[in-house]
Amino acid sequence: MLSIVMPVYNRAAFLPTALQSIRDQQYEDWELIVVDDGSTDDTHEHLASLMANCPCPVRYIYQENQGPAAARNRGVDAAAGEYIAFFDSDDIWLSHHLSRCVAALEAQPDADWVFSSAYVENLTNGDLVRDKPYHVNGRPRKFLHLPVYERQGAKVIDYPHLCWFALRHGFETGLQCAVYRRRVFRDGFRLPNFRVGEDQIFVVLALKRGFRPAYVEDISAIYRRHDGNASNANTVKHLSRRIEVIKEFIRAFESLDQYDLDRCERLALNRRLAELYVWKLGYALLWENGQSHEALAAFRQGIRRWPWSVSFWKVYLVCLLKAGLRKQKSATDELI
Repeated sequence: MLSIVMPVYNRAAFLPTALQSIRDQQYEDWELIVVDDGSTDDTHEHLASLMANCPCPVRYIYQENQGPAAARNRGVDAAAGEYIAFFDSDDIWLSHHLSRCVAALEAQPDADWVFSSAYVENLTNGDLVRDKPYHVNGRPRKFLHLPVYERQGAKVIDYPHLCWFALRHGFETGLQCAVYRRRVFRDGFRLPNFRVGEDQIFVVLALKRGFRPAYVEDISAIYRRHDGNASNANTVKHLSRRIEVIKEFIRAFESLDQYDLDRCERLALNRRLAELYVWKLGYALLWENGQSHEALAAFRQGIRRWPWSVSFWKVYLVCLLKAGLRKQKSATDELI
């Protein structure tokens, strides 16, 4: 059996489409665990009516709002299946998703989880981006160049430094596009409790524990972008909120400082954090928000993490110069 864990928070409007995509799955041996993370809308009532005649078991769990990671972990604790899949209530699974991923795991018994790719739909204008699997704007993701061994279409990544790779280049397997063996969550291993970036930190820690991922070159989900995707800094319209998302993402990666990373992994983490501080946070504070003092602090944090980048020093000095000129102009204006 496979356990589907679906966290929900004020997603009543998305539930009919989401639940229909679950019921349309070709793989039929599943249970659904819905973890309501403190919704204040009529999510519970919608669920009761939508799943009234569901052929598979459905469990509803309510908790006070703690964030998506805590909700998923609560679902994992309640899961009874040999396999576990996470479903985001605002996304859609294509009908072959579960059957394709389970078949891949059965074909590759040494793989601990398998993932697939997704289309991206912009709910604001209805555009559906149909890139090839694991391509963004026509460009392949870096992990496609890693060595693999393949059996029945399931490709196990055979690279000994995959934790380093995930830290340096990113390795977004997508929780909503993956199916995990239950053994991944043994010994209390769960998603780290962050509201942003928890999925990427989870992957890094799983790789550090020696778990092995596989993938199929297939599209099996639709990731839907909308104003409510507050965990994605690229989709948040309000600048102040986008800055908070970036800061939370940085805090998630800084939590990895406490783990026993090897030298190469530690360097990769420092460089990743440096880039986040400079190119994401610093730029958002300076060029979009005009907060030169906070931007300078972000640039310094980045340089401390990775002092060998000429580009980091250059942008820091330009910001420092502009801040000095602005301060001088302000002083001159006061004199006048």
